[in-house]
Amino acid sequence: MSKSSKYSIIVEAVDDAWRAQIVRQVTSRKVMVSKSQDGFASEELAQAWAAKELEHFTKVLEQSNKRQSEKRQAAAAAKQAKETAKPLADSKPLNKTSE
Repeated sequence: MSKSSKYSIIVEAVDDAWRAQIVRQVTSRKVMVSKSQDGFASEELAQAWAAKELEHFTKVLEQSNKRQSEKRQAAAAAKQAKETAKPLADSKPLNKTSE
């Protein structure tokens, strides 16, 4: 079993073939399979596929997390701008004195 920061690889024999799985530890007792492929002729092929897919999988997740973070930051900035502009719009205009 190979470890990533959050994901790991499991390679197991199934009948006369090998299965590779990318799994994530959801809780202390529950494990979720994120990606799986079976039918490999050897353990080395399954391990190589899983390592390559794990790298690609984590890269895609990082890109997705970055996009979501940028959206959250933009929304927070827009909300902050709206909140700071609202008190200015609500303020009363100054009374002009006639000359």
